[in-house]
Amino acid sequence: FHYFPNLKYLYIRGFERFDRPTLSFENSFAKLPKLEELYLYFVALEKIPDTVMNLKKLKYLSLNKTTLKTLPVSLIYNLRFLRWLDIKYNNKLEIPPIDIEKLKKKCKDFKY
Repeated sequence: FHYFPNLKYLYIRGFERFDRPTLSFENSFAKLPKLEELYLYFVALEKIPDTVMNLKKLKYLSLNKTTLKTLPVSLIYNLRFLRWLDIKYNNKLEIPPIDIEKLKKKCKDFKY
């Protein structure tokens, strides 16, 4: 994605009826400083890449139907402008109740 430094919206979707694509996102978002909305659906993603935590302008984050296992609490503090978070349908995801409460306070729209 480094060819699109002004990109504001990114939507990546795998296929529900097939195996979810395993994509390596580890350094993918480092060169997207203006990204405001990130949608990842049906992708094999066990953890949020560190580079997502550095997206300072990110307002909308959807990690719907991924293979996410953990959600770092640093998400609450690093993504200062985050207002909408959708982490529905992640069967392997476990979040401590205290972190769920923090996310509810942080995001105007939180879907879990």
